[in-house]
Amino acid sequence: GRKSAAGPRLAGAGTRGRLDIDAGSGGVEVRDASGARLNIDNGSGSISLTDVQSESCLIDTGSGGVTGGGVQCGTLSVDVGSGSVRLDRIRSTDVTVDAGSGGVSLSFTAAPKGLTVDAGSGRVTVALPDGVDASVDIETGSGGITSDFPVRTTRVQRNSLRGTIGDGAGR
Repeated sequence: GRKSAAGPRLAGAGTRGRLDIDAGSGGVEVRDASGARLNIDNGSGSISLTDVQSESCLIDTGSGGVTGGGVQCGTLSVDVGSGSVRLDRIRSTDVTVDAGSGGVSLSFTAAPKGLTVDAGSGRVTVALPDGVDASVDIETGSGGITSDFPVRTTRVQRNSLRGTIGDGAGR
């Protein structure tokens, strides 16, 4: 179904099938939803996702944070103009997060094949399970880079790190 609203809060719980939400302002909360596609476009306000399963999840808010857990999407795309992104228990093959300002914190139950995070300002933290295989290319405008995984480096500079974790199968 498609929902459209402008106001303080829009909530969806227990939905099945395709879900499109277009909100002008106010918070959006989606819980226990599954289907082929989840598309949330919020002009201004927070987005909360809990126990969501979909082949494709497209999450976009102009200002306001994106939070939640138990997100299982074949592809997951999160675009936040201003606000933080904090998602845990993510299981997704391909993840893209673009945050203009605000921190990004992602915690995965299984390593994705592809992960791209672009943050204009704010700390980026990515928690991955043991046994990750990936090629990594990390750059920061300011601040440091740390990894709990052993990285075979091909380039290390003050604000950038390029290398391989495990066999380098992911990105």
